Amino acid sequence: MPSLEIMNQHDSASRRSTTPQPSALAEFQSQRQAAQYREDCFQAWQHRWADAKDHLVKRLDAIDEQLTHLADGKRTLPKLTLVGNDFFNET
Repeated sequence: MPSLEIMNQHDSASRRSTTPQPSALAEFQSQRQAAQYREDCFQAWQHRWADAKDHLVKRLDAIDEQLTHLADGKRTLPKLTLVGNDFFNET
C-alpha cells in the first residue's frame, strides 16, 4: 500500500501546482467589479422605481379628481329598493 500513498501525494502536489492562485490584485479587481455591478443594478432599480412612482402619483391624482367631481353634491345618492314576494302579499 505504500505505493498508493506515494501516488496520492503526487496527485495532490500536481493539482496544487497546476491551479493558479489569484493574486491579491486580481482578487481586489474582481471584488471591485462585482461591487460596481451591484451599484449599477441598484441605480437602474432606483430609476425604474422613480418612473413607476411618478406614474402612480399621476394615477392617484386623477382618481382623486374624479372622486371629487362625483362628490360635488349635484348627484343624488342612489336609493336601494328591495322587492320580494312578501311585499306583494301584504296588501
